[in-house]
Amino acid sequence: MLTSIRDKTQGIIATIILSLLIIPFAFWGVNSYFENDTKVVVAEVNGNDIGEAAYRRALDQYRNRVDPSLLDNPVFKRQIVETLVQQELVRDALASEGYAVSAQQLGALIRNTPQFQVGNEFSMDRYQAALRASGLTISQYEESMRQEKQLDQVVGSLKDSAIVSQADLDRVLTLQAQTRRAESVTITPSKFYRSATPGKDEIQSYYEQNKARYQEPEQVRIEYIRLDGAELIQTYKPTEDELKAIYEEEKSRFSTPAIRRVSHILLELAPDAPDAEKSKIKQLADDIVARAKKGESFDALAKKYSNDPTSANKGGDLGKLSPGLLPPELEAVVNQMKKGDISKPVRTEYGYQIAKLTAFTPGKTKSLNEVRAELTKQLRQRKGEERYYDMAERFNNLVYEQPDSLEPAAKALELKIEKSPWFAQSGGAGLTADPKVVEAAFSPDVKVDRRNSESIEIGANQLLALRVTDVKPARQKPLADVRPEIVATLRQQKAAEQARELGREMVLAARKGKSLAALAKQHGLAHQPAQSLSRDSKKDRALVTAVFSASKPEGKTPVVDGVDLGGSGYAVFALHSVQSGDVKNIKRAQRDKLNDELAKRRGTGYYYSYLSGLRKRSDVTINNDKL
Repeated sequence: MLTSIRDKTQGIIATIILSLLIIPFAFWGVNSYFENDTKVVVAEVNGNDIGEAAYRRALDQYRNRVDPSLLDNPVFKRQIVETLVQQELVRDALASEGYAVSAQQLGALIRNTPQFQVGNEFSMDRYQAALRASGLTISQYEESMRQEKQLDQVVGSLKDSAIVSQADLDRVLTLQAQTRRAESVTITPSKFYRSATPGKDEIQSYYEQNKARYQEPEQVRIEYIRLDGAELIQTYKPTEDELKAIYEEEKSRFSTPAIRRVSHILLELAPDAPDAEKSKIKQLADDIVARAKKGESFDALAKKYSNDPTSANKGGDLGKLSPGLLPPELEAVVNQMKKGDISKPVRTEYGYQIAKLTAFTPGKTKSLNEVRAELTKQLRQRKGEERYYDMAERFNNLVYEQPDSLEPAAKALELKIEKSPWFAQSGGAGLTADPKVVEAAFSPDVKVDRRNSESIEIGANQLLALRVTDVKPARQKPLADVRPEIVATLRQQKAAEQARELGREMVLAARKGKSLAALAKQHGLAHQPAQSLSRDSKKDRALVTAVFSASKPEGKTPVVDGVDLGGSGYAVFALHSVQSGDVKNIKRAQRDKLNDELAKRRGTGYYYSYLSGLRKRSDVTINNDKL
């Protein structure tokens, strides 16, 4: 579709047609062309429609993230719609049950998002640029964040309500700590590998039945340009003026305020006290200052006269104070004092206060040279990202507007055109292992029509555009080329089957009373004597799982069974006894961890039960023929 648009929107005729189209769009708006009776509805939830556009957007989120064939799978498509139905059900429930996220909460959440900040401050330019790069409008992003936080409230309340009783915890811990005493014999395919020689007819038959496996798939080579934000950050060199400007902007961050240690005497006085009382307290304050300045102990005077019970017993000591902790009137006076000075009485909202500066540590601001490296890194980050967002928009436009070559975009953005080795649709190595790159390279527009791909996001602040330069058709490999591979496969299969057959025979013999040790000796196999196994034993996991899945032995007769170990062969085991775990020996940290896991699992179960309840109480229709 994009190809036809590109082809047909060139030349003077196309220009005239597009000019005529602008007139009705201007008068009636774009939406009038889409809001008509032909709207496709993929599902209905309580009378609310889920349209094809929403379904396509949800499906596109998985594009380049999953095997492309999945996108055409009916089961996968149905699951996408089920997810949209769940979202609609929850959205209705959130509204009816009063869950809400205020504008203030949403604003704080966005302002505190690191990728929207510059120098620890929210940047509207950064916010808008990041959303543009993601293809979202502000209203779309904020609505999605609001819904996400509303859902967090529901999920959180349900999960927090999950309680695990001590009995439940002990029961699980007992099972976890259980041990089982068992012996075993492992039969590996290597024992039969030499004798498992396939015949000529078997090889030919296997080749004919598996021809598709021995095809050399279609392969392509590509050339590409890549825009990497990290490289832009590293190559940016800030000027001295820029460093000075950001230094002044961030100066407070590199400043340590002056620290003063202050003692005080508080003579309480209400703001609306009578004049006579004001005069009396003022006179007392003047007397105390006079006595202190004559040499009388400030500590003793504070203990005797101060109405501040917290500091009076410590001789009025308030400790080390940063700016802003004292009443403004008193702080203004203290800031002018030298160590050992005693202030005049100062009227504050609490009454009259007398201060003594007992210690002073001057403030310090790091120089530009001291923080130059840090500011350089900060500026590189800021300017590099700003440059990336600007270049990303130009990158997108150039590779689309000049579809027949990457050279215009490479030249305009000073990017290098690189080339890849051959790779198939299953992917290659490095860059060509990325599913997004592979899907783009094998798309008809790129592979057949030899046009530029759209820009592909291959990582954080990384864009790539590619075009196919060569195509190597698929071909069937001849039997001669793949014979050694087929022989090795058939040998492994035959050897593994012989190992399984012998294992099954040994299980039957052991159940009839023959010991595993004797059977192992008879067939030249290694015997593992009975030993205690725990659930996390470092043996073959399939064997340990089989031992712990076996029923408990009755009396002294062991339970004998076998387990297929896949490529590792077959194991026969005899379970002799089961020992319950002792919860008393389990450490507190392990108990707490399991308790958290069980609570989380139970809380998740509550949430899915909640969703199930919503579904049962709702009217839901899914139109499978529209998917």
